[in-house]
Amino acid sequence: KPMVLPPTLAFAACRSVAKVATARAFATRLMSTSKPYAVNAVFTLKADRRDEFIEIIKDDQRLSLKDEEGIVRFVVGEDKDKENTFYLHEEYVNEDAFKKHMEMPHFKPWDDFTKTSPWAEGGEPVADFYYCTHEAGKKEPIRSGHALNAKFTIKADRCDEFLKIIKGDQEETLAKEKGSIQFVIGEDKEKDNTFYLFEQYVNEEAFDEHNEMPHFQPWKAFTETSPFTEDGAPVAGFYNTLKTTEKEVKKDEPAEEEPADKKQKTEE
Repeated sequence: KPMVLPPTLAFAACRSVAKVATARAFATRLMSTSKPYAVNAVFTLKADRRDEFIEIIKDDQRLSLKDEEGIVRFVVGEDKDKENTFYLHEEYVNEDAFKKHMEMPHFKPWDDFTKTSPWAEGGEPVADFYYCTHEAGKKEPIRSGHALNAKFTIKADRCDEFLKIIKGDQEETLAKEKGSIQFVIGEDKEKDNTFYLFEQYVNEEAFDEHNEMPHFQPWKAFTETSPFTEDGAPVAGFYNTLKTTEKEVKKDEPAEEEPADKKQKTEE
């Protein structure tokens, strides 16, 4: 039999829910202005459009990092197993910086390209936008490596546990693994409890080593306790970044150079 609350308790309960919703909305607005804003995307191209895409996206990547103050990172790569399936990961100091990116002259060739039906059947772009949990860091140079984009939705009552575990993995990975380049955690800009990961390592061997590290084991164990919602099981793409030629490097500042502060500042 359903329990009926007395009017005073019912009012208090509604007020409490309203407070939580208001607090959440305020936190989301605050995050949108104070936290880095990122996008993970995946798509598959028609084989005969591959070379054109690579030339366009490399120019967009290079010029974004050269000319935009608000960009932090721009990673492009191809699926480790599926030819012509590509991934993007981009991070900006905030959402406004991303909007400015889309107004830049070097963005237009990519925008125009997307309107010419370059996608393979079933390979249309899927893009996810999210706010990162860390503070904005310095702009990072293009670096070769092995990367992953992941997405999943956590049950509401497991989110605090998840964040504690994944942030511990993030902190230890960035501090202790020589083969790690970056480790990003973020939450969907609109969907509560939907999270994203971006991780990059110097090569696939370094990623395999990461999976054997002691600080990875709590996260691995957590994934085996049914923490995901019914339709929120993890979806991950593994890819190798596009190689940068010597000619491309000489166009602007050197790629592959170790940044002074390569690791972002994680939230306490």
